[in-house]
Amino acid sequence: MEATYKLNAMTLHYLIELAALDEYGALIGLGIRADQIHRLKGVPAARVAQGARSLHGALLNVQVDPAAIDLMFRIFERQEAEDELTVRLVQAGAPGTLMKELTGMDWHRFASLRMALGLNGDGRGRPAAVDPAASARIWSLWNALEGVPEPERYLRVHAATGASIRAILAALAEAEAAADAGAGRADTPIPLKAHHD
Repeated sequence: MEATYKLNAMTLHYLIELAALDEYGALIGLGIRADQIHRLKGVPAARVAQGARSLHGALLNVQVDPAAIDLMFRIFERQEAEDELTVRLVQAGAPGTLMKELTGMDWHRFASLRMALGLNGDGRGRPAAVDPAASARIWSLWNALEGVPEPERYLRVHAATGASIRAILAALAEAEAAADAGAGRADTPIPLKAHHD
């Protein structure tokens, strides 16, 4: 069978490489005898194909753990979801400082992602001004979404208002300053540390 031949050829290549590196412990752990390790060192690469085809059955018996495969797929799915969330945040105008706080993204990766998404500039600078009515709506929506994870909270406010996340941050910082000064919304708690880029 072609599949068995390929597995045997890959296994032989691996065993010969381990022998050349004097990885005796690994080879013995795989069931190779000491005298066989010495002979493996002398097998030329050109003989691997001949050796693989001369074998009847698999050289290495492999049994896959289905639970481990399921775990791998769950890790892939979680990473894909995190990557999608990262892209959505950057597309919505999240600044580099916020992305570092939320995802650990460094500046180089942030700038590279913006470029890959076709976004102009590096995401720094003063955001577009938000009019008072829009600022009040941002504030109201933000507080209505208390308890929602912070990344999703930004995205929901962005979707509802059309304001970039940088503009949302500016509006929230302004509201926080007004509350600290005892003006207007001082009776409403602000579960936010202002971010500046």
